[in-house]
Amino acid sequence: FGLFIHNKNKEKEKVVWMELFQCEDFYLDKLTKLQNDKEVCLQKKRNAKYKKTLVEIQNIQNKVRLDKIKVKIKVKMQNQSLFARNI
Repeated sequence: FGLFIHNKNKEKEKVVWMELFQCEDFYLDKLTKLQNDKEVCLQKKRNAKYKKTLVEIQNIQNKVRLDKIKVKIKVKMQNQSLFARNI
């Protein structure tokens, strides 16, 4: 959740928060399934599958991080273009 206190651009910031949540939401089902698989592999002592699952989880987490960075860069570029127009 985000707090939008004393912010003139409340709507813009809400959009940014929503885009950040969408980055996570896109991968949520697959990530949840992999984490459940990881727990099953630990209980059944399947080391090879456990390691493969960990790699897949890390790959998805990296994708989420990259998507969030892209959103932040996009917002910064939009803010700079708005700033340049006002000069």
